[in-house]
Amino acid sequence: MRGPTARERARCRERRARPRRASRAGQARSSRGGTNGGANARARARRCVARALLCTALLAVVGLAACRKEEAGAQGALPTLPDGLVASCAWASGEVEVRRPGSVYWEPVGTGALFREGDWLRTGELSQARVEFFLGGGLDLEPGTVVVVGLSPRGDGEQPEPMLTVELGSVRSVLSPKGDREGAVSIETSEGARVRIAARPGEQTPVVRISREGEGTAIAVTEGGARLQPEGAQQRTLVAGQLIELVAGAVGESASLIDFPKSLSPGIDARLRLAPGERVELRWVAVSGAGGYRVQVARDLSFRQLVRDERTEGTRLAIGCDGAELAWRVAARDSKGRTGEYGFARRLFCGREDLLIAPADGATHKGGQVDFSWREPPAGGRFQLVVASGRDLEASAVVRQWSVRESARVDGLRPGEYYWGVFLETGEPLFAEPRRLVVQRSGAGPKIRSPSEISNWGAR
Repeated sequence: MRGPTARERARCRERRARPRRASRAGQARSSRGGTNGGANARARARRCVARALLCTALLAVVGLAACRKEEAGAQGALPTLPDGLVASCAWASGEVEVRRPGSVYWEPVGTGALFREGDWLRTGELSQARVEFFLGGGLDLEPGTVVVVGLSPRGDGEQPEPMLTVELGSVRSVLSPKGDREGAVSIETSEGARVRIAARPGEQTPVVRISREGEGTAIAVTEGGARLQPEGAQQRTLVAGQLIELVAGAVGESASLIDFPKSLSPGIDARLRLAPGERVELRWVAVSGAGGYRVQVARDLSFRQLVRDERTEGTRLAIGCDGAELAWRVAARDSKGRTGEYGFARRLFCGREDLLIAPADGATHKGGQVDFSWREPPAGGRFQLVVASGRDLEASAVVRQWSVRESARVDGLRPGEYYWGVFLETGEPLFAEPRRLVVQRSGAGPKIRSPSEISNWGAR
């Protein structure tokens, strides 16, 4: 067997050498790629460092701006309000409306409504609203009040302050200082007089009532103390229980609010049972120098849900009570028609008296003829007897019968369960709860006994 030739040996060596050259080339390429990868990594690291430095610088700038803004806020500086906005409606109860500048129409107002400078606000009968100023403080509008809200101009470099004009009725303003800036509001009358009311930081937050009920605009402090700066006049200080009046553009002397009356009856948390049509008489002690009184009745102790708002010259007032919990309070009005503070509120629980007599509740009656009776209420009048198949007398009535007496007879009631009650012509019930009545089938003839067994068949 012959060995490989020289040519074959050369080809074999060439084949063995190719993979090594390729491997060296691949290693070279890998080496070059690794070098580039390291350079890219170092570049990315430099970019990350640069970004971190930039972010740090931006955070420092933002932090400095925030600190300056906070410092400015502490010094009383406030941002400029957009589009002339001055206040918003925190809550509204009843009929509350706004009239924009240049408009002749009144629009309804709800919670969250925004008010601009020069807007007119008004509350209807038994209606109230709370207005919050963006610059601090707020207003409570009482029933039958008309006001104009705006901003008072200040000197160079000074922030504007809330301003209002009371055209009719009464409002309460809470002067809340912000930081080192004192709480303030400016009052402008229809005659052109202007008064700035302010409270320093750290003092008790004052509550001021501005009203236009008599000859002019009265400004009274009901809580805390406040400084009054009339335009072109000497500064004055008022404490709780004092007032001044602006008449024809002139500032009058300070005076005292009239005392509130002491409530007499009903007593504290009184619980009464009233017949339909019967009324409750509220009574209080007369106040010396009073020209009249203002009485408010509401369904809550905060007096947001008013049901009566009356002015009277006497010391008693009769009101209706619909079986609910009520609260009432009284304030005196002086000889100039200026209302003082309300006295302590009292609660009143009214229950309805049951005037039904027979049948008793849960009674059982045999036969379809039933006699009903009841007592006559103070209001008198005609009565409607209603017998129904369910507790809802109106929805499930089977008998409706009118009567001018305190009794009625119903024939033909089928056996079953019924509920009954009596109403006045006005629809007012004479009962607290409908009465239950069960009608059974009446017996017909003697009962027959059936024997259990027959033992003697055919016996005579």
